[in-house]
This record gives sequence, C-alpha cells and structure tokens, in this order.
Amino acid sequence: SGKVLELAALWTYPIKSVRAVAQSTARLGPEGLDGDRRLLVASAANEALTQRQHPRLATVPALPHGCARAYACT
Repeated sequence: SGKVLELAALWTYPIKSVRAVAQSTARLGPEGLDGDRRLLVASAANEALTQRQHPRLATVPALPHGCARAYACT
C-alpha cells in the first residue's frame, strides 16, 4: 500500500498498427482507452494487415477524430 505510479507518456493507436498518437488525457471505457485500436487496415481480401507483416505501416499517420477520409493503398 502507499505505492505511487507515475505515467511518463500516454499513446494511443486510433488505427491498429499505424503511427501512435500522443495524448495528454484519455478516458478509460469498458473496452480500454477510448479511441484506441478501434479501426484496422485491411487488404482487398478483407484480411487485417499488421506492422509485423508490413513494417511501413508505422509511418502512416492516423487521422484526427471526426475526419471521414479513406485511403486506398497499393
């Protein structure tokens, strides 16, 4: 008892496997941090793509909340 934890940084991934977004605050909901990993990148065959398979996904920025834009990558 009496232990204090210090949070040094808070990052979310609005789109799984793309670049993380630094957050100053976050709301914790029943499914984890709000807005964290709610979307993913999928292939034309409807298969999830990850950084493990495609490391360049880490360079793709996530769009800000409220932005309704889609990208087609080849």
